[in-house]
Amino acid sequence: MSGRESVRLRRAVGDRFGALVGLLLVLALVGGAFTYTTHVEPGTHVEERTVSSWESTAGYAHSATVTSENGVFGVGRTLSDRALYFDAITPTLDGELRYGYEATGEGELTVRSSSTLVVRAVGERDDREVVYWRVSEPLGRPSSSTIAPGETFTAPFGTNVSALKERVARIETELGGSPGTPEASVLTRVRVSGTVNGEQVSRSREFTMTLTLDEGGTYRVLGDEEITRTTNSTERVVVRDEYGPLRRAGAPALLALSLLGLVGLVAARSTDRLEVTEAERSRSAFERAREEFDEWITPADVDPPTDPVRVHTLEGLVDLAIDTGERVLEAPERERYYVFGQQDYVYEAPAPFADGEPGAAESTTDTDDEGDGGDDTPVEDAS
Repeated sequence: MSGRESVRLRRAVGDRFGALVGLLLVLALVGGAFTYTTHVEPGTHVEERTVSSWESTAGYAHSATVTSENGVFGVGRTLSDRALYFDAITPTLDGELRYGYEATGEGELTVRSSSTLVVRAVGERDDREVVYWRVSEPLGRPSSSTIAPGETFTAPFGTNVSALKERVARIETELGGSPGTPEASVLTRVRVSGTVNGEQVSRSREFTMTLTLDEGGTYRVLGDEEITRTTNSTERVVVRDEYGPLRRAGAPALLALSLLGLVGLVAARSTDRLEVTEAERSRSAFERAREEFDEWITPADVDPPTDPVRVHTLEGLVDLAIDTGERVLEAPERERYYVFGQQDYVYEAPAPFADGEPGAAESTTDTDDEGDGGDDTPVEDAS
């Protein structure tokens, strides 16, 4: 680092010593606080953790067996899970509700079911569904079974859709007509009870499969998609806070660097290493002025005048040059600056920094060699 840069740095640090100490103290406190809360007392928070879970799945499967000769499907063939069936060749729809579950632990559930056939005529009024008539009857027998995780319970049923359509026609004739659209549905009620993952389970659910009774000799099955329901058991646990690597490493580093900077700053102040001497201040002021007024200064081989007036600052010498319309002439080898006129003026630069370090080198002034007139030379402060 050059002497000039060293002086600038020491003066900047010295002038702002209090602010720098305060800043380092704040950074040390922040680093200490973050280090403490990261490594010593990081704190805790409450989390909900899933300790067990189980998932139930229910859905309908359906099929119809071909009973009449036709050119497409062979008699006795079973058509399964189709969106559309034909009255003439598959008059009877067989179905079953399938219910099963998976668990993270052991389980034993008793499943009971009952199915009901519901026939009704529905319409719409003011964007609301209207039921014009409705009849229902049990479909098949109630069934029950005990299953473990991974096993499946089935509740079978069957209905003759061709006979169902004839029944709907009779009802409409008896009622003198029907403004709605007839439809049939299978409503299955399922009740499960038992233990899963060590917890008691008791719940009821309803599932519906709808049959649309088309007039063109077909019927369709809707609502046979599988429905899955997940049940989680959770517990609230206290968890130690954890932080990322940036905070774990950055907080101690901030604390250490702040303390080192604080110790170094105080040590430099106490050993006067931040002190800027008057000679250094003068030299720095001269170098700044030399850069600032460079356009007014011309290097030249100068014969020293006999009786010049000494000026204390380079700024003052430049002011004199401006006032007299002259230029400042520089004798670079001695760092002396002159303005010639009716009265000659000279400014001698302070001693330079020695070997890149601040200091007051011996003055290069030799008034006897330059013939400046000794101590009796008048002095003018033109700064």
